[in-house]
Amino acid sequence: MKTIILIASLFSVSAFAAEFKVADMNANYGIPAMITESFGTNADLGRSWVEITMTRNYGEGEESEVSRVKIKGLTFDAATETVNLESEGQIVECARFVERGRFIFRQKKLELTDRCHFEERLETITVDDGFEVTKQKRLRIFLVVL
Repeated sequence: MKTIILIASLFSVSAFAAEFKVADMNANYGIPAMITESFGTNADLGRSWVEITMTRNYGEGEESEVSRVKIKGLTFDAATETVNLESEGQIVECARFVERGRFIFRQKKLELTDRCHFEERLETITVDDGFEVTKQKRLRIFLVVL
């Protein structure tokens, strides 16, 4: 009897998992020293996007470059202060504003929920340009929704 209940409960749970490619960059000449991913928001327009910050270290300092990437279905709800992703008929809360700090140091910070995270993958692919077949290293960044 316990086995039947367990099997029935496994089939009744609907799992939602998806990946969204955020970036795909050439890594043949090395990757930046630091890459960070976060969400950007515009409360007035109800919009959200992914921001990728790539920081490269040079002998005399460092240089940062920020790229914005729009993901279809990614929105910002100003009423609940959350970043939501709608995909395949489901809405997943990916991030929310939380207050941190004390007194005059209190500020709102956008934090990821346990339903979404970013993954960086260094992959080697084969490229055929019509003349030669070569191998290229690619750094791919994904938004993974559970």
